[in-house]
Amino acid sequence: MRHLVLERALDMSDTAMSQANQVASGFICTHAVIRADPRCSLGWYPLVVDQYNGKVARVQLCQVLRRGARKDSKQAGCQASPNDAINDITVIFLMIHICTIFSDAIEDEFIRGTAYDFAQALHQLRDERPGQGRDQHTYQATAPIRQARGGQAGDKLLLLHNAQHPLACRRVYVRLNSITGTLTPRAPFDFAKTLGFLHGFGPTAGEQALAIDSVTKALTLQGRAVAVEVRSAGTIEQPQLAYTLFSEHPLSETEQAAVVDRLRFFLSLDDDLQPFYAVGRADVSFAPVIERLYGLHQPKFLTPFEIACWAVLGQRIPWRMAHRVKLALVERWGTSITLPDGRYAAFPEPQQLTEATPEELAAVVRNERKVEYLRAVIQFFLGADEQFLRYGDYERVASSIRAIRGIGEWSSYFILLRGLGRMERVSAIDRELGKAASQIYNGGQPLALGEMQRLLDRYGTTQGHWAFYMRNATPERTAAMEMI
Repeated sequence: MRHLVLERALDMSDTAMSQANQVASGFICTHAVIRADPRCSLGWYPLVVDQYNGKVARVQLCQVLRRGARKDSKQAGCQASPNDAINDITVIFLMIHICTIFSDAIEDEFIRGTAYDFAQALHQLRDERPGQGRDQHTYQATAPIRQARGGQAGDKLLLLHNAQHPLACRRVYVRLNSITGTLTPRAPFDFAKTLGFLHGFGPTAGEQALAIDSVTKALTLQGRAVAVEVRSAGTIEQPQLAYTLFSEHPLSETEQAAVVDRLRFFLSLDDDLQPFYAVGRADVSFAPVIERLYGLHQPKFLTPFEIACWAVLGQRIPWRMAHRVKLALVERWGTSITLPDGRYAAFPEPQQLTEATPEELAAVVRNERKVEYLRAVIQFFLGADEQFLRYGDYERVASSIRAIRGIGEWSSYFILLRGLGRMERVSAIDRELGKAASQIYNGGQPLALGEMQRLLDRYGTTQGHWAFYMRNATPERTAAMEMI
């Protein structure tokens, strides 16, 4: 196992205020530092980050160093000055619970240095306050810096003072674990077409980094973010993908296997296209579509839970508006990991969204009925067996999906096809599919419902592949796939 060291400058003067859950999920990175601006009035942002379970608790201000109230209103209205270290500083407390198994995430030298510098800073601040009784409103921190003993976790109380403190030029090193491996898709497999599809797929726009031969994306695994970079290492007829997994904590063999399984399923690497191609090449109208899209495997939504939530969020509103709501859910309850090229966020698991109250969900979704539907989706997937949903009897799986409150016929087909890869059935009443089919089979004139059903029956259990190719058969979509 290799280690990738991520170097971030601890420069708080231009770092935006971050939310508590970002601090918890991101550990110590640029995005996890709360703004400290010496020009602002004194502010306190106490957080306790328990890195073992990712929870954030609040600290009462009386438990930590605090500043006494100014006696005189005239003094309180004075212009802030960087040299007035006591009257004009913003301090932040980050109590980071560091378990021994994660203790190498921060360089020991940094911890020792910060402990010394904080003590010196406090001493210097008391000495620099002008006038009599300069220590009158300066209190020592009630919680001392404690070293971990043996197997016990230790707390580090870090006082960050951005007015004149000595840590402005220090750097924090977050050590990322990385694991490499290879995947062999079932041929034919054209990864360039996969990347092209992702490039033009609106519901996941901005959720991954796409390059000419690679994609980097984050997923949530047991409440933590894991980033995955996948790169082409083969050809269409002899395909191979090289992957690298990045995590802030070591992954067990079981966790590695779960990520690889998720990756294979997401990219549909095990789909056998040959039966579909055999029928399609005998279809004179459709054969040119196969030639244009040859080797395209369907990239699914990363999890069936994510697509079920998307099916609810997208009801009766434009997809771009639904996408903004989805991103807000990710920001509030999702996970994230920072790589050298940026931060990657991942959709939350059902367990994470169970922590959200109806009122909190309503503040993000802004639709009470959709909140009810979303909670129904959460409850369903909390107890769902994904292996059964993927490979179980189609009618039983479809029936269970349709039983979720707020999931109708079209949404159930959508989840089954695009989230679970169930290619056995497609809805003949899908208007977008009917519109695309009319371009291929009827010169753009609408097809009758019976004709649509006959086309689907012709493709049998491969009709899901036919529908996916049909939706991507337009010149505009084909061109978009070739732009990446």
